Amino acid sequence: KTNYFVVSALSIKDTILCKGSSITISALVGFSSYAWSSGQSSSSITVIPLKTTSYKVTMKKGLATIIDSVKITIPTQPYLGKDTTFCEGGSLSLNPGIFSSYSWNGNQTENGSSFNATTAGIISVQTIDKFNCIAFDSITIKPLYPKPIVKLGNDTGFCWKRKITLSAANSGASYLWNTGAKTQTIVADTTKLYVVTVTDTKNCSNSDTISIKVIVPIVPQIGLVTQSSTGKNLIAWEPLQGKGIAKYRVWKESNINGVFTVIDSVVKNELTVRIDYNSNPVASSDSYALTSIDSACGNESYRSTVHASIHLFCRLQTSGTVVANWNSYTGLSVTKYYIYRAK
Repeated sequence: KTNYFVVSALSIKDTILCKGSSITISALVGFSSYAWSSGQSSSSITVIPLKTTSYKVTMKKGLATIIDSVKITIPTQPYLGKDTTFCEGGSLSLNPGIFSSYSWNGNQTENGSSFNATTAGIISVQTIDKFNCIAFDSITIKPLYPKPIVKLGNDTGFCWKRKITLSAANSGASYLWNTGAKTQTIVADTTKLYVVTVTDTKNCSNSDTISIKVIVPIVPQIGLVTQSSTGKNLIAWEPLQGKGIAKYRVWKESNINGVFTVIDSVVKNELTVRIDYNSNPVASSDSYALTSIDSACGNESYRSTVHASIHLFCRLQTSGTVVANWNSYTGLSVTKYYIYRAK
């Protein structure tokens, strides 16, 4: 019958060893056979463990068998990750772990526990831990992914009621416009700074902008509709200097409610006053509006706010009193009216 018993039979206890270093483990001498877990059969072995490893030995002499083991711990090693790449203009933060000191690419850097990679190439780190073990690791940053090329074109402008199509190109990518659209192309028809961000299949992004100015004719506004010295309706307004207006058109409402026709035009630099010689303010009120035609494109603006003249109607009562009725002036906020009686 074989008898087993365990004693401390090795020259070292569990210990910590720097990676790449060697250590000799000796067993008690005088045994007839030795069997190590690492495969050796001598009384002592020299090992260079690359990771934390336990070494066990079984020693025999006659009916006696002694088994013992020792654990060699390799401290945590720096690790920068697998070789990789990223997009142009981007970066990759490398952190090998927690150590006492770091040397990146041969340069000693205090508190340099991380490194920000911005270009392709090999990046190496040397670390020293609290056990004074020196260790190394490296990573290859492969050629960077190019960013998608996004060109919306030069800033431009065009006439009102026209439109252009903006294309971000790069088929198969994803798109995000500052209008909220997520399509490759959009239609632009308003004055705006258009921005698009394109993200390709490698998750690389790039943006471009284009400023578009749509030439929209200014809507002029009537200043006042009153009576001229000839007893006719007079339409007056402030000229819009420097607004690219070629001429104004004066509109009058016809007998059909809401239907206006042009009764006169005023070209640039002319006096912005017109008299409606076909009006009869004694008999009725008339409504007027203005439009402008821009000099760049020849487009006509929307009609201005409508102004309606006042028609005052007086009736002599049998009692000798006079009842005055009038329509409110339209186009301006009028809070008070004055009635004058001729002598």
